[in-house]
Amino acid sequence: MVFKYIYYSQKTSDTSQIINPFLINNSILQNPEWLSIIYPKRNICLFYLIEDSNIISSATVIENHRFAKIQFGPLSKDLNSSIDLIISIKNYYIKKHFIYLDVQLGLVDTVCYSNNIKLIKEHFNFRLENDFKNWSTVIVNLIDDENSIYSKFSENHKRSIKKATKEGFFVREINSENEILEFAMLYDCLYHKRNIEKPFKDSKSVFLQIFKFFNKNNLGFFLGVYSKDGILMGGICLAFQGNTVIYQFGTSGKNENKVPILHLAFYEAFKITKKRGFSFFDLGGYNRYVDIKNQVYNINRFKLGFSNDILDYPPSFYFVLSKSKFWIYSILKKTHIKFTVLLNKFLYKK
Repeated sequence: MVFKYIYYSQKTSDTSQIINPFLINNSILQNPEWLSIIYPKRNICLFYLIEDSNIISSATVIENHRFAKIQFGPLSKDLNSSIDLIISIKNYYIKKHFIYLDVQLGLVDTVCYSNNIKLIKEHFNFRLENDFKNWSTVIVNLIDDENSIYSKFSENHKRSIKKATKEGFFVREINSENEILEFAMLYDCLYHKRNIEKPFKDSKSVFLQIFKFFNKNNLGFFLGVYSKDGILMGGICLAFQGNTVIYQFGTSGKNENKVPILHLAFYEAFKITKKRGFSFFDLGGYNRYVDIKNQVYNINRFKLGFSNDILDYPPSFYFVLSKSKFWIYSILKKTHIKFTVLLNKFLYKK
């Protein structure tokens, strides 16, 4: 087997021949072009193994300072190929003096996962931790008929959909770059209003790149919610992977009667993607470890208003690559958290 890697650059890299054999029905978070858009400040590296001139395993890694992460990978023909690739990646990052490697396998089946754990333990020492980094999400089954899907909504969600429809709001696909720029402005305003740090320094650039990525690869689309006068008031960004649609980003602006509009956006999205032949709608994550005072708690409740079907992925593997550096990092992290808590108590003491 031959181990190779390439650092992805949107301007110079052509990785289509590398990722296509395994990416079709797997996570968009293994697509290096997608990752380079949503993580513009991080290095994206694609690793792969070749045997008899064929690619047998690939994994896209996000580098963040001295930490490396594989999300829902590797993508391989079998588990042994995945293990061989993880060994090669682990050794690569040890040589680069990284602190740890975080691997979230793209597995849901618990029996399959248990069998994999046994095999992986024969090759690695690793940590398994139950914390907020472990991935869960809420799923809407699009195989059900529309009435059945709607019947599972909470009464509050049903009222919001009816109210938005009565007020004349409607949903359609966003199909121009100018509308994407409007979407980005609404997105920035929402984060500013909630006093939350934006995920992107330049939202306009990121959403334009996503729009072009979707159009080029047929891997998603934007849906806009419009007032009866045709003014864009909010919307959602949806990506495709295999038979599943995944919610990525969303925003909503002010309207005179303070009508909730994203309920209508998701309801129409369910109907549109069902007609296009998709089987499942992933609402983009569910945090089981969030505090009730955190805004994410309300986002969780919003998603559960569409479905109570929560899908839990198995825990991530944490491979400590340097025990001494990891020990120092852990101490500094705990000290930082304690200092932040004390500082907040001091600054906001009544």
